[in-house]
Amino acid sequence: MKPGKAYKLAALASAHRAKAIQLLEMGDGAGAKREDIVYLDCLGQIPSLLRHQIGSFFEDCLRIKLDSTRRGN
Repeated sequence: MKPGKAYKLAALASAHRAKAIQLLEMGDGAGAKREDIVYLDCLGQIPSLLRHQIGSFFEDCLRIKLDSTRRGN
């Protein structure tokens, strides 16, 4: 897998993880579980070597997504 595709999958995974956290905070456990499954599927598509290399990128994306959803953007 090319690194560019891995970064795209990491960004997509972080969006699903942020949505799962948001749903969990709203009390929708079933919706959060569905989003977590998609999140894990996205991460599972990224080879482990690349996953380790883009870990900080994923964390930054997740932080940004959570900040924007909490602000209502």
